[in-house]
Amino acid sequence: RQGGHEYDWDGSDSRTILYMKVYVLLCSSSQDRFLHTVDKVDTNDDLYAGDKKYVAELGKMAKTILDEILSHLKTLSEGRENQTRQAMLAYQFFCQLTTHADLSNSTIFALATNLWSLAQKHGLGDTKAMARTIRAVKARGGGPWAELAGKMTLQSRA
Repeated sequence: RQGGHEYDWDGSDSRTILYMKVYVLLCSSSQDRFLHTVDKVDTNDDLYAGDKKYVAELGKMAKTILDEILSHLKTLSEGRENQTRQAMLAYQFFCQLTTHADLSNSTIFALATNLWSLAQKHGLGDTKAMARTIRAVKARGGGPWAELAGKMTLQSRA
């Protein structure tokens, strides 16, 4: 309950979309260096980077959130309308993950690869957007980006 209003999450992807954003935030918070800093202000990466207890707690929260996301994606496996929603959510999560998370982490890399496959599974994704995404990943260069680009293919709509 928030301000006297109840939120009805049933039948909606809103909770999962929110969870995806929280998951990405937790992933970026666990990295040794944050992308953004404020001059003369100690940020969490200065205060907590490498703190095993902090990183472990973030990992536990991230696992709980990820389980909820994947559970929702599984519920969308039947019926064309649900499969379209599943493809859209998997693609959206893939894009958020590859933008903010550390792909050199093998767990994150595997998740990104699986999300790409899920977004492609039924041939219901936006082919033009996915083709642009492949080009963008290839443009990021070597390391995990090159490996990920090698795993990204477009499924036929046939």
